[in-house]
Amino acid sequence: MHGTIPQRLPEAIRLAPRSCPEPLKAARELRSTIEAGAAQGEQQGYIPDEVIAAIADAGLWGLRVPRAFGGEEIDGRTYIDVIEEISYADGSTGWVFMAIGYMGGAVGLGPLAVERIYGGDEGLLTCSQ
Repeated sequence: MHGTIPQRLPEAIRLAPRSCPEPLKAARELRSTIEAGAAQGEQQGYIPDEVIAAIADAGLWGLRVPRAFGGEEIDGRTYIDVIEEISYADGSTGWVFMAIGYMGGAVGLGPLAVERIYGGDEGLLTCSQ
């Protein structure tokens, strides 16, 4: 999941759930996986694929996705709490999670853009700053 931009997102991302009813609990349960990948991520310069896939499997990438598209559409405070929880395990993973996941603000772009971003089965990873 690094290097060149893939034509299609990996299956772990495309098929990942977009909802997580207990995001703080899920983030806490990922702590050992994230901590285990921290040194590898530091050495290679990117978050290990296993960590990205674990976050995907937990449904955490969909926390800011609108409910109309199968996401949780959680409030900002809860989202920041989840970022904080992931960051306890590894600051770099927390930063990446924040940067990739905070695209919930895209709903202000209008219905056609929202459909293009969140609709379909191509998977979803976005980035904003």
